[in-house]
Amino acid sequence: MSGNLFDTNVVIRIVQGNTLIANEARKFKGVHIPVVVLGELLFGVEKSQLRIENRNRYLEFCLSYPLLDVTKNVAFEYGKIKYTLQAHGNIIPENDMWIAATALANDMTVVTQDKHFAHIPSLKVITL
Repeated sequence: MSGNLFDTNVVIRIVQGNTLIANEARKFKGVHIPVVVLGELLFGVEKSQLRIENRNRYLEFCLSYPLLDVTKNVAFEYGKIKYTLQAHGNIIPENDMWIAATALANDMTVVTQDKHFAHIPSLKVITL
């Protein structure tokens, strides 16, 4: 499989109506959403004042794309990523390691606004 996967910050910007990011995002083909991203969004929803409205908005957006589950191959990639980052003193947020592992296991490019994905060797990244 190949294509692109959206990081949490990209989904948030699109759903919140950032037209610049939304217009850029429309250019991508083969977009998928990792379940880890959906989990991060739902965590944010739980903290929000507008839980039902925000949950519906994020679910509608995310479920309009194929979801990528955490699989055995994703777990193998995660283990390699975490080891490599620790060995070089470049720890990034835990969920971002899972997102990167999902991308590597599925030969996909991460579309993000985070710069720390650049610390992961062989990960294809597009920073918006």
